[in-house]
Amino acid sequence: MKYRGRYLKGWMAIRQARIKNQIKFGILDKNAALPAYPLNLPDWDSLSPEQKDLEDLRMSVYAAMVERMDNGIGKLMKALQQNGQDKNTLILFLSDNGNDPFTSTDAAMLRQGLLPGDAGSNWQIGMGWAFAGVTPWRLYKISQHSGGVMTGAIAWWPSGIKEQGKVIKSSLHVVDVMPTLLNIVAANRATYASLAGETFLPLLQGKKWQRKGPMFFQFVDNRSVKTNRWNLVEVDGNGWELYDVQKDFFETKDLARQHPEIVKELEAKWLNWWMTDGNTKTYKPESTKTGPHYFPQGDRGSGKIYIPTPMPESLSKKYKN
Repeated sequence: MKYRGRYLKGWMAIRQARIKNQIKFGILDKNAALPAYPLNLPDWDSLSPEQKDLEDLRMSVYAAMVERMDNGIGKLMKALQQNGQDKNTLILFLSDNGNDPFTSTDAAMLRQGLLPGDAGSNWQIGMGWAFAGVTPWRLYKISQHSGGVMTGAIAWWPSGIKEQGKVIKSSLHVVDVMPTLLNIVAANRATYASLAGETFLPLLQGKKWQRKGPMFFQFVDNRSVKTNRWNLVEVDGNGWELYDVQKDFFETKDLARQHPEIVKELEAKWLNWWMTDGNTKTYKPESTKTGPHYFPQGDRGSGKIYIPTPMPESLSKKYKN
């Protein structure tokens, strides 16, 4: 109830406020090209009062969960300080993959008379709040665009990080964490040389570092290959899109038609990775059009239109704003 009503301003207003803060704190370049509003997400003002009410409750519960998590991290930090381990402890904090735009549990929850916040409930935040949550990226959970796989991260290690408070834009992967930890504890390089990831200890030490090879991604009919310059990415099985992330970090201008040779080169690398690591000779993805939990989410015409669930009259007084 602490947050109830705070999100009635809508997801676009929340996203714009976050962009303003990201610019203020030096995380986002004020001149960066940002993604257009998704074609499959309705304007907040087009929603009914009942839809807005349930959407506000949905995000209010999510905000409360984040606050409780934040308090728990604070208790952990305090305990480390009390036992003298805080200065020489590396803490890596990052979120899961992109925000969940789906609402596959809505109907089942309402049949049971359960609202977001009720004990035993299991609601998702839906596309509107996923759009706000991935600010300033495009797309969401299961997508292999940056909104689905890119997350900010915090590294905290007072005795080991040379330049504290610095924003670094090098692209890391979760598979890099294990080699880095082994590197930090002075393990022989042979112990992590065969792992998929690369150690990013040089970054923490203030040194130059660049990934040696591409990163590959796939989930159902979404896939991508990412290099230091290019993102080749597909959503909803619609074919490849190509982005020059050195100039267009947030994937706003598709260059696939202008650079077919780069598409061909990167696609060959992706297929080689898929067949080698997957021990298969074909690529036949599962479609998001047929599964019970997901749906096409492309923001430029291929995605399913998001229709927010309205608050039922019978439950409207339970968490009345």
